[in-house]
Amino acid sequence: MAAGKGHNGHMNMVADLFNERFLKRVTIQNQGMLAELEGKNREPDLVLLRGNSRTYKARSPEPLDVLLVVEVSDSSTRYDRGDKLDLYGRSKIPEYWQVDINEETISVYRRIKGAELKKTITAHPGSAIACMEFPNEWFPVEDFFGLTVTPDGDRMSDVDFEDRRRLITVNEFHRMAALRILRPMEGLELTDGIIVSMSPNSITHHHCVNNLVDLFLDRDQFFGAIDVSIQPRVVLSTHSEPKPDLTLVLFDRSGHERRDQRASDILLAIEVSDSTSNYDRGDKQFLYARSKISEYWQVDLNDGAITIHQDPNGIKYETRRIAKSGDCIALARFPGEFFLVDAILARTRMPDGYLTTEVGVEKRRRPFTVENFHKMTKASILDRNERLELIGGVITTMSHIGKKHRACVNKLEDIFYDRAKLHGKISVLVQQSVKLSDFSYPKPDLTLLLQDGSTYEGHDERGFIVPLVVEVSDSTSKYDRRVKQSLYARSKISEYWQVDLNDRTITVYQDPKGSEYGTKHIASPGKQITCAVFPDEFFSVSDIFSRTHKQDEPRNGPDISRDTRRI
Repeated sequence: MAAGKGHNGHMNMVADLFNERFLKRVTIQNQGMLAELEGKNREPDLVLLRGNSRTYKARSPEPLDVLLVVEVSDSSTRYDRGDKLDLYGRSKIPEYWQVDINEETISVYRRIKGAELKKTITAHPGSAIACMEFPNEWFPVEDFFGLTVTPDGDRMSDVDFEDRRRLITVNEFHRMAALRILRPMEGLELTDGIIVSMSPNSITHHHCVNNLVDLFLDRDQFFGAIDVSIQPRVVLSTHSEPKPDLTLVLFDRSGHERRDQRASDILLAIEVSDSTSNYDRGDKQFLYARSKISEYWQVDLNDGAITIHQDPNGIKYETRRIAKSGDCIALARFPGEFFLVDAILARTRMPDGYLTTEVGVEKRRRPFTVENFHKMTKASILDRNERLELIGGVITTMSHIGKKHRACVNKLEDIFYDRAKLHGKISVLVQQSVKLSDFSYPKPDLTLLLQDGSTYEGHDERGFIVPLVVEVSDSTSKYDRRVKQSLYARSKISEYWQVDLNDRTITVYQDPKGSEYGTKHIASPGKQITCAVFPDEFFSVSDIFSRTHKQDEPRNGPDISRDTRRI
C-alpha cells in the first residue's frame, strides 16, 4: 500500500488531483450521494458530474449527469471489481476507474458506443491516463499513490525516505552554490532541508508580480516606509531558505543593502501560484506560519482568488480569508490602504484549456548526482564519517549497525569468500559503495563483483559485473524490500538477497524486469538456497543466521568495514 495513507487518505489525494484539473468545469463530489440506483443509495468514493455544483444542491444527480465514477480499493478490491462494476454497468455510467492501492494499479472501464462497461486498460505507475470527457487532461498514475518517479525511473513514496533523508542546512546550500554543485540559473530554494526546484515563471505569473509591485510602490503611505523585494532569499531556520515571489519589509534607514531577509523583518510574504497551488497552500503556508511571518498572501491564478493568512501561532495561521473578484484587501500593518483584487489579477486570466501540472515538494525536489555527492564529500559538506548513500538522487542516512547485523554480515562474508576463492574471478565487497547510475550510489551490505560475466547485465562504474547484492535488514525491512529491491531490479542486478533479521527469513529475488524482479523465493531456517553465480553450491539459511542468536554473538567480532577481499 503506497505511502501508508489508507483508504481515506488516498480518496482525498485523488479528489485533490481532480480538483486541480477540473475546477470550474465539472462538479466533484467526494463520497457524494449518487442518485438512487436500483432502489438503493450508493456513495462512490468520487464522482465527476457535468455542470455547476448549484445544479445538484436541491437534488441528487442522475446517472446521465455522471462523467466518471472512481472507487478507491484497499480491502474491497473484489467487491469493486465485481458488484460495483456490474451496478455501474447496468446504470449506464460511461466510465469507471478502480484505483487499487494494494497493487498500485488503476483499472479503467469504459462504455464504447453504447456497449457494455468493459476494461480498456490496467495502468501502472510510469504511465498516464485520461478520461473520455477530457482526453487531453493526462494524469500520471503515480500521482494517485503519492509516488515519485526518480531520475533512475524508480517509483518511491514519501514514506520510503521517512526519517532517512539527509537534510541540507542553509550553510551547506550556500557552499554547494559556491562550488558550482548548484548553478545560479537552476532556480532553487531550500524548504525544510530539501532543495526544491522552483517552477519556471509563466507570462501570467510575471504580470501578477509586476501588478503587485506597481500597486505597492504607487502608495504614498508606503514610500520611505517599506521595501518591496522580488524573490529575495529569506533565511527562516537552519534548514529553510525559501524565495517568496514578493516580500514587504520595513525600510532600512541605515542604507545597507539586505542580502538575506529574516522572518522578523517581513511584514508580508506573497506567493503567486499557477502550477504550484498545492505546494504554496500547503508546504509554504505551514513554513511561513512556523517562522511566524505575520502575514502571507497566496495569489492563485487558477482560482482567480487571493487567500490571506494572518495571526501565525507557530504551527499554522489562525486567520484565513479568501478574496475574489470585486473584493478589496488590505495589509494588517496598513489597514486603511485597500487593494482591489481585480487590479492584482489584471492580465492574469488563464487561457481556455490551460493545463497546470501541480507538483508537491517531493516532485519538486532537486536530485543530486553521484558527481555532486563526491564533490560534497570532498568539500566536507558531507562528513566522511556520516553513513550516507545516494538513492535515486536523494541523499539518505543509513541505520546504525547493531551486533546481530554485524554478525550476520560477517558470516555472509566468510561464506562467500570461501566460494569466491575457488572461483578465482570474483571479488567480495562489504559495506562499499557501488555506482549503479548517475543518480544512485548505494552501499549494500555485501556485493559480488565478477570480472568476466558475459551472461550478466548489471555492472558498476568500473565495468565489473554485479551478479549479486545482499542487504541485511533489521530496522530497514520495508525500505530494503521496496526501495532497494526496485533500485537493484532497475539496475539489472541479476540477483538480490534480503536477509531479514526480524522474521529470520531470506528473500531471494531473481530475473529483473523493469523495476521489479520476476522471481521471488522466501526461505526460512532449515531450508537451503542457491545463488546463480554459484549454481552448484547450496547455502544453509540456518548457517547464515547462526551468529545472530544472542548467546552466539561474538564479543569482539571482526569489523564489518574491513577492506574488499579480492581473489
